[in-house]
Amino acid sequence: MDRAMVREGGITPLHAVADGASGVPAPATRDLGSGGCFDSTTPARTDAAAYDPKVRERPAAVTGP
Repeated sequence: MDRAMVREGGITPLHAVADGASGVPAPATRDLGSGGCFDSTTPARTDAAAYDPKVRERPAAVTGP
């Protein structure tokens, strides 16, 4: 989303803040299950790297148990 932290990181935002607004209350007000990812209000998969065990090792190593 188009936020200061994203722009300061040198990343071009993919979406405006208004685009995500409808998705914020959706998990709390609809029976969408739990532990899922959403593209606004539509259930979706995360980036493929999120499922790669090698990619997941680094955050686990940095943050600890």
